[in-house]
Amino acid sequence: CHVFPLYLHTKGNSSIAWPIFNWKNTPRSQGWRIWPFAGAYHSPDGKHQYRFALWPVAHFRKDPESVTRLVLPVYGEYHKDGEDLRVLLPVYLGVKTLRNWAHLTPLWSAGKNNEKNWRLLFPFFFRRWDPRSALTLTPLWSAGRKDESKWDLLFLLYYRGSNAKNDTRQFLTP
Repeated sequence: CHVFPLYLHTKGNSSIAWPIFNWKNTPRSQGWRIWPFAGAYHSPDGKHQYRFALWPVAHFRKDPESVTRLVLPVYGEYHKDGEDLRVLLPVYLGVKTLRNWAHLTPLWSAGKNNEKNWRLLFPFFFRRWDPRSALTLTPLWSAGRKDESKWDLLFLLYYRGSNAKNDTRQFLTP
């Protein structure tokens, strides 16, 4: 019997006051909802899940390959095959893959991209380094190296550089 939208029933799927109340028991999906307050659906084997609360605000989805959590508009999380993404707006963003990662906040940030690493404490400190080179920047002092060359700078007081390969040195001051 169908008295749409007051009552609707199809093979394993029933709704009262569609789309508010729903319960489902089909070969592909089982679950319920009281829309927009809450709902939970899953596959009969339990490998796939979807839940929500206060739709469209909070969502959770899980399947064999990935997991997703959302609390809109401030939080999001996604995981799949060694890759992670986390967001807490406006204060945090985190990304991680098998070889790379980054954490970003308004003041402190850090990351790695293959062999290159970096750190940032805005506006006081920045450092980047890898096996061949490095760079450090602060408001008053900075330094760097690349292969066999090195340099230092103390703001307005001196600059010093050297190259071990050429056996050269520099020193500058006002």
